[in-house]
Amino acid sequence: MDIKLFKDLPQEEQDRWELDYMQSTVIVRGNILNAVTSLEMVIDLYITSYFTDDVDKSEELMNLIIAPRMSFENKVQVLMVLIEKYRPEILASNKTMTSDLIAIIQERNILAHYPLDTTPWGLQTYYETHDLTFFKFKNVREGDGKGAKKEIKLTTNVLYNVKKSENLLTLINKYHLLIATTIKTAPPPTN
Repeated sequence: MDIKLFKDLPQEEQDRWELDYMQSTVIVRGNILNAVTSLEMVIDLYITSYFTDDVDKSEELMNLIIAPRMSFENKVQVLMVLIEKYRPEILASNKTMTSDLIAIIQERNILAHYPLDTTPWGLQTYYETHDLTFFKFKNVREGDGKGAKKEIKLTTNVLYNVKKSENLLTLINKYHLLIATTIKTAPPPTN
């Protein structure tokens, strides 16, 4: 079976495919970013609940320190320290938790910051496979052996398909539920 080139489709059909590509991207980005935002909020609550049971102090901690001054990555680091120290049974039954949360951060950053590839290549890829293509420019310096550096612009392409998106959502929801449940069952800190 010959695969027709996207550029050879009638303009009306190209427009339909391009609109579908954009709408699919909005849905994937929206679902995943919404789920990650919810996960981040649960992590915030876990951290504040560790430090205080007082609602007013919890709100101050959240509004003055955690939300405005900590990146998602920093929050995950704090979460993992608290879990390793006070709830090691969680890690015992979720051995990939740290690497999973790091992967979630990386995927969130791709969806939040990488533009959609709307070049003919990106559209052709979507037309053939329904994969969404995001890309990132990166600068690389390459030496010539004599100390001089030559800058080369490269791109990194990241493909998303339905299965990858569903797997990521499943992973995000797993940790959302785990952390939320842990907040409710966490023993008070022992000082």
